[in-house]
Amino acid sequence: MILIIDDVPENLQILGNMLEMEGYEVQVATSGPDVLEIAQAYPPPELILLDIMMPGMDGFEVCRRLKDNPVSRLIPVIFITALGMTAQKLMAFRAGAVDYITKPFQNEEVVARVRTHLQLATIEELKCEIAHRKRAEEALQASQDMLSALTSELSLAEERERRRIALALHDQVVQNLALGKLKLDQAIKKGLIPRDAAVVDLQVILDGSMRDLRNLSTDLSHPLLYEVGLKAAIESLGERLAGEHGFRLVISGDEALSLREDVRVTLFQMARECIINIVKHARASTATVLITMKEGSVCLEVLDDGVGYDLPACQEGFGLAYIRQRVVFLGGTMKIYTAPGMGTSVVIELPANDCTKGAVHDSQNSAG
Repeated sequence: MILIIDDVPENLQILGNMLEMEGYEVQVATSGPDVLEIAQAYPPPELILLDIMMPGMDGFEVCRRLKDNPVSRLIPVIFITALGMTAQKLMAFRAGAVDYITKPFQNEEVVARVRTHLQLATIEELKCEIAHRKRAEEALQASQDMLSALTSELSLAEERERRRIALALHDQVVQNLALGKLKLDQAIKKGLIPRDAAVVDLQVILDGSMRDLRNLSTDLSHPLLYEVGLKAAIESLGERLAGEHGFRLVISGDEALSLREDVRVTLFQMARECIINIVKHARASTATVLITMKEGSVCLEVLDDGVGYDLPACQEGFGLAYIRQRVVFLGGTMKIYTAPGMGTSVVIELPANDCTKGAVHDSQNSAG
């Protein structure tokens, strides 16, 4: 809608007819206060044609007030004047006008100026919208980066707590049980306690409890991950699961690979999650884990010869999604290659030294 302000009814009629003939919706006003009121309405005018010489509040004052108001300051104002003095033109632009037209009105000139400034206003609105969206995206990205950083810190804190509990179970609880079992065995050997059925059951219970607690301690935080390295920890975990569930494990990699704690922990968690998925879903006869270094990055690949799956139709589980988030935060890539009947390959690559935020991840529906 175009708002025309002039205290002369003939001018309102002439301009209104010109613009309506071009398909524009027109509204008219005869005083400055009326303009200020209409400009607050919703939707506001798209453009204002404003006469300079009006009784009471002149066009310059009206324009200044429009530009001082956040609601109306972006509405383009074109001044209407019968005067051609340079000083008045300068005053118009200083007040915030974008253009001016002079009386008597030339139809083609009026329409051309109105059309041009409506188009420019649309472009300006788009620029403002783009800038607003960019600021919103930057704020969202900053929040996501902060959340990823907090998630990473939480994960490492959780891993350290798991390790503390695992060490306490192994070094205190298991050792105390082992000491109790040793004293029981010595008492039986010395004949202090008869080796009857109840005592034999107690020995079996103690042996089983120690074994279960050692396994629980290892599941909480694998000691080899810190004492030897990534390959040894994956190999120990994988061989136990392979023995329990009847598949063959092949692992290849540098035993002495030196990695930061967050990278080492993430790769081990990734390998554990993949091997557990193989146990649960793959029905594989062989699983292979490859650990390689290339150009400052460490690459972990876990592949199997199992049933595979239709990747686009399969919803990613929480464990894998969580690891993917960690990988992205550490500046790495994670790719999955699979298809029904073709096995699965999960490839994760992380910078071995400094991490870079905002990396990409991908999944592909192809054979591993």
